[in-house]
Amino acid sequence: MGSSRRNSTTSTSDQLDHENSGDDIANIIEDCSKNLKVLDSFILKSKESIRERQTYQTAIQNIQSGLRNILLSFRKPSFESDIENKIASIVEKVIDNKINNLNPNSSPIGPRYSQILKSNLTKSTEPVTAPAKLPQSNYKVIVKPNESLKNVKSSEDTRKILTSKSPHEFGIKVNKIVPIRNNAILIESTCSSILNLTDSPVLKSLNLQAERINKVWPKIQVFDVPKEMVADELIKEIQKQPDLPGNIPKQFVKSAFKAGNKEGKTNHWVIEIHPAARNYFIASGSKLFVSWKSLHVRDYLRITRCFKCQKFGHVSKFCNSEKQCGYCASNDHESISCNFKNNEDKHKCSNCERAGQQELNHPAGSTNCPIYKHRMQEALKNIDFDG
Repeated sequence: MGSSRRNSTTSTSDQLDHENSGDDIANIIEDCSKNLKVLDSFILKSKESIRERQTYQTAIQNIQSGLRNILLSFRKPSFESDIENKIASIVEKVIDNKINNLNPNSSPIGPRYSQILKSNLTKSTEPVTAPAKLPQSNYKVIVKPNESLKNVKSSEDTRKILTSKSPHEFGIKVNKIVPIRNNAILIESTCSSILNLTDSPVLKSLNLQAERINKVWPKIQVFDVPKEMVADELIKEIQKQPDLPGNIPKQFVKSAFKAGNKEGKTNHWVIEIHPAARNYFIASGSKLFVSWKSLHVRDYLRITRCFKCQKFGHVSKFCNSEKQCGYCASNDHESISCNFKNNEDKHKCSNCERAGQQELNHPAGSTNCPIYKHRMQEALKNIDFDG
């Protein structure tokens, strides 16, 4: 099946090369189509490493760049004055359709840009509705108490100290505050002003300190680790791998914790690992040698979602919001007691509804949810894959 997909992609690309030759506009459109092919490749290989998803993001940026070139070259009096908005809307719809509607029987390339332009730009009387915007990228800062604050026992205590002053006094705009471990809180904002909290004299006067969130090391999941093996022993075994390249430091494992079913004959572990080590293990067959066994590894990335209110970024233990069903978005019951679990026509995503998305017909836990995909992209940006 993979072979047929590749052949389909190749033949469609050859057809594009043939049909789009002729003038400057066609060449630009061809470049956009090639970048769309990269996006298709990512979708078809979505079970592979997380690094592929960065290629996906770059491809979209390249498409957008190509479209700007179209706007510079494609200026004819017969077209509407809002041609820029029309083209941007058309392409956003195509990308949306490719991500949400791709199935094994569909064409890997989909509508060609030349076809889209011919079928849409010539119909000046038809209104074009732009899709709803995804949330903006967030800036994040961790605020925690100084050691001198002995009476701080929880994240809520830290929040109360911080909010004793107004955001105006700090010179910041805040979207939300999330409780995290070690009596700290995470502040998120779409405004970069919160990054100035690290040097804020007002914050220091409260005996609080702030630190920006730097990129973290990637995580890999190690499968079928012997049941009796503990974290320190596993880390030592991993760091004794033979023939490691010179760009991997001696201590390349930062942390390890169990994940998944803990009742079986073996355990699965998640390892936070130096980027160079992660790249080496993934590229060399996705295997680790532990004791007398060869263990399979793969990239690990988890997007936290609360099972009580369905919002991203926290777990139900720290949730102060009202309950909301993950299947139908009702506030009358929790997901576990929803009568519409198996009725896809009744599914409604509460996160997409809050964000003003047009497509709501999916559960909050769907991996096709645009809000989930946005969160995934934000998480990928915070991971250091290059070292």
